[in-house]
Amino acid sequence: MPIKFTRGSGTPNRWAEIQNNLGNAFRLRGERDSSSAGHQSLREAIKTLYEVLEIRTRTADPVSWAFTQADLAQALTALGVREGDVKRLETADQAYNRAFQVINRKDFPFDWARMKFLRAGTLLAIGGKKADYKLTCQALHHSREAWLLLSELEATSHQTSLARQRVPVSMQVIEQKFSKRAVEICLGRKPRD
Repeated sequence: MPIKFTRGSGTPNRWAEIQNNLGNAFRLRGERDSSSAGHQSLREAIKTLYEVLEIRTRTADPVSWAFTQADLAQALTALGVREGDVKRLETADQAYNRAFQVINRKDFPFDWARMKFLRAGTLLAIGGKKADYKLTCQALHHSREAWLLLSELEATSHQTSLARQRVPVSMQVIEQKFSKRAVEICLGRKPRD
């Protein structure tokens, strides 16, 4: 159950930090548990992170706001994939878009790459559900950007390999679900008719 902030019990920013951590804990528990309890944990994560965003506004604390948007996107994606809910997945993608308004490649290179990688998973799920090769291609490009930057930054081999693995997974989905023409367009090649 989320901790409720009351005046005199601390600062709103400290409450938001604790709640954000709690939201992430709910998400992690929900991702690891496929039962109804895990499902409920994902719902609780989303609710908690939305409450955090009432305190962490873009105006008051843009960086914390952006990271909370990314945390929310992860929770929405996890629940959206589990439920097969395209609307929830699209809401996750919108949260990533909001986060990218602040988290950029120059100032936050590792976080930017990590979010690109995570967003690729969201786009891959939406593209697969909607049978939309353009979204699946976007997933491929986000994965590739993340992999290249993580390689440049000499991130841990685990982080780099996760991003690198997403590239062939995206390609496999594209090749299985879409026409050869769509694959050629996605790869930036001139389609052969």
